Amino acid sequence: MKKNRALRYRTAFTVLAVLLLFSCVTANAALCDASQLIPLGNAAGISLSTEGVLIVGLSGVKTGNDTVYPARDAGLCEGDVIVSIDGTQIDTVGELQTKLAEAREESSITVKRDGKELTFPVRPVKTEEGSVRIGVWIRDNMLGIGTLTFYDPESGVYGALGHGINDKNSGHLLSIEGGDLLHSTIEGVKRGESGTPGELQGTYEPQARIGSVFSNTAAGIFGELDEAPSGRPVPVARTGDVRLGEASILSCVAGCEPKTYSIRICALYRTGEMGNRDMLIEVTDKALLETTGGIVQGMSGSPILQNGAIVGAVTHV
Repeated sequence: MKKNRALRYRTAFTVLAVLLLFSCVTANAALCDASQLIPLGNAAGISLSTEGVLIVGLSGVKTGNDTVYPARDAGLCEGDVIVSIDGTQIDTVGELQTKLAEAREESSITVKRDGKELTFPVRPVKTEEGSVRIGVWIRDNMLGIGTLTFYDPESGVYGALGHGINDKNSGHLLSIEGGDLLHSTIEGVKRGESGTPGELQGTYEPQARIGSVFSNTAAGIFGELDEAPSGRPVPVARTGDVRLGEASILSCVAGCEPKTYSIRICALYRTGEMGNRDMLIEVTDKALLETTGGIVQGMSGSPILQNGAIVGAVTHV
C-alpha cells in the first residue's frame, strides 16, 4: 500500500531554472493526499538499476573490410530497453553479453519502447576479435547525487529531485527495477556562471545505504527511508495559499547538513500557463550566491517553504 500511495505524488512538483531565476510547481499537485510533511534538503547518492538494459546509442560493427549495423537495420532505436533475447529475460549488461555469445544466426530481441513491448529479429555478427556484437551502446545502472525534498511520516515515503532521471545520451526517462539511496557528503561546489549551470561536488558511500528507490517518474524519484528523519512536520500549502514575496529553500551545499537560504517568489502562474512551472523565484541569499552563484546541479529537489509550509521544490538549473 505504501508504494501505491506514493505513486499518487507523481503529478509533478518540478521547476525550471535559468541562472538566478527559477520557476517551480506548487506542492499541492504533487502531494495531493498529504497534509503534513517533513521538509528535508539533505544531499544523497542515488544508485539506480534499470529495468532491462538501456540502449544509449547505436554503432557499427566491423567485420573484415565491412562495417554492418545489425541493431539499427533491425529497427532498434536509442532509448529502447532490451528486456529479453530469444525468450530469456535480460537484466544486466553481463547477461546480454552472455546471451549474445550463445546466439544463433538470428535472434529475437524484445524491447520496451514508449510503454509497449516490441520484438525484432536481429542478426548478431562476430567481430575480428571473435566477440559477438549487435552494434549497441548499453547501460544497466546509473549513479549520481541529488537532494531529498520531503518525508511523509504517515506512509514512510520520501520524494526527491522534483524531476525524473533521464538517460543523458537518449534523454528518455529511465525505467528502473529499483535502487538505493546512499549517504553523501558535499565536498565542493563548481559555481554557476552565465551559460554554465555549475554543480555540487560530493562523494557517496556504496555501503552506507539510507533508503530505497522504487519509482522514477517525471515528478521525481520516490522510495522509503531506512530510518525516519528527526525533523518536524509542517503543513503542505494549497495553491491559493502561495503568495508573492519572501520565502526560503532548504539545501545542502557543504558537508552533510542542509541550511536555510532566502529567496523571493517573483511570479505565480495559472495551471498549465507555463507548462510544468507554477512560480518564478529569485535567489536573494548573499551567502548562497557567494558559494554557488545561485542554484546548481545537485540542488534539484531542495524544498521551498513560505510561512512555515512547503510550497514547492527546486529542480532544473
